[in-house]
Amino acid sequence: MGDALGGIAERSAKTLSDDTQLTLATCEAILAAGRPDPGAIAARMRAWFAAGEITGVGSSTLKALRDLEAGAHWALAGARGERAAGNGAAMRAAPLAFFLDPANAENRVRLRDIARITHHHDGA
Repeated sequence: MGDALGGIAERSAKTLSDDTQLTLATCEAILAAGRPDPGAIAARMRAWFAAGEITGVGSSTLKALRDLEAGAHWALAGARGERAAGNGAAMRAAPLAFFLDPANAENRVRLRDIARITHHHDGA
C-alpha cells in the first residue's frame, strides 16, 4: 500500500505503480480461482497488460508480459539470469501470505512458481 500511495505522491497524478497494478491483478486472479494459481495469475496479468492497465514496468516484467501476450506458457515467459533478480515478485507477495505457508514445501514451490512468472532468478 505504501508503494501505491508513494507512487501517487511522487508523480502528482492518480496512477498506481506497476507493482501495485500487478498485485491487484494477482488479487483478482486469486479471487477468481479461489487459490493462488500461477496460470490464473499469469492470465490475469496478461489481460491487464493487453488492456493497457499496467504501466511503468521494469525490463524483466515487460519481457514476461510481452511473452505472455504472445502466448508463452507462464513458466517460460520472462527474463532469466542476473538481470531477472528484481524485486517485482516480492512486491506482489502480500496477498499470497493469506494462502501459502512458506514452511510448507509444496507452498514454497508455488510461491517460487508465482515469482517466476516475471522473475526467473532465485534471488527474486
